[in-house]
Amino acid sequence: MINNNFRAYNDVSNRIRVKEMELMKLREDYYNITGINYTDVKISGGIKFDMSDKLHFIVEKEKEIKSLENQKKELRMIHENEINKIHNTNKRTVLKLFYLDHCSIKQIAYCLRISDGHVKKLKRWAVQEFI
Repeated sequence: MINNNFRAYNDVSNRIRVKEMELMKLREDYYNITGINYTDVKISGGIKFDMSDKLHFIVEKEKEIKSLENQKKELRMIHENEINKIHNTNKRTVLKLFYLDHCSIKQIAYCLRISDGHVKKLKRWAVQEFI
């Protein structure tokens, strides 16, 4: 139920991760030093060279990622405002860490220096109060 509230945020986060992986591959292809590919050599002796095309794709991918990051920031602010309506600070922290920062129960427990069971209980109470 509560996961539906954060679906758009999670979708944008996942799309950013995918775009970053694509960008990493593009950069790897751009900066990769390779030998001459003789299948691309024309009869006249010229070599087909498309570095500017690769650079263009990198710039475009960076623009897409920047746009998605701005969208993610807006969604995060909306969700933080919703979560901030909860009065208990620990409950708010658990919800933000779990749903917005995608931390595990163990990571939250370590961060707050409480037990895993207590984090689960706080999360359950916070979800009830959130809905």
